[in-house]
Amino acid sequence: MKPKQLLIYFILFVVIGAFVYFYEYKGGQERAAAKKWAAKIFKVAQGDSIIAIKVHNDKGTVSAHRIGKEWKIDQPFKTDAENSQWNSIANHIASAAQDREITTQLTNLATYGLDKPRATVTFTKPDGTQRSFLIGSESKASKGGVMTFVKWVDSTRIVTTSNMLITQVDKSLFE
Repeated sequence: MKPKQLLIYFILFVVIGAFVYFYEYKGGQERAAAKKWAAKIFKVAQGDSIIAIKVHNDKGTVSAHRIGKEWKIDQPFKTDAENSQWNSIANHIASAAQDREITTQLTNLATYGLDKPRATVTFTKPDGTQRSFLIGSESKASKGGVMTFVKWVDSTRIVTTSNMLITQVDKSLFE
């Protein structure tokens, strides 16, 4: 093989290798991260991005806020909170991923258990914005096992997500 021809093959190899690395590997990571973000229901980067949570269910209403790394209960009375439990709730809100979209049209909420939700959750981000969502009944007809219907209070969109979210918030103050 001639040195000139070998140099051309080497340059071609480097160009193809660079393409594979930047498009497939680096680009693949970016596409995976974008897909994961798009699947998030609540668009919260991580649990640390939530500074207050209020949960209303049939066992009562409990609210807490974060001061640094510590959680403090505000309602039904003021006291220290169990940090691991509130961090777990915040992390489950942040990581809740959409299994599938059920509808974007306002329909009979009773069909999804959202007319009398199992829980209503409001969380606050550091910029002060508050978002509230409803958690309805379980959907057993899903590819990922038992899922739960979720709807933003101010939206007509209904989706399903993992049952872990309701497991975290369907508790009383002392559970």
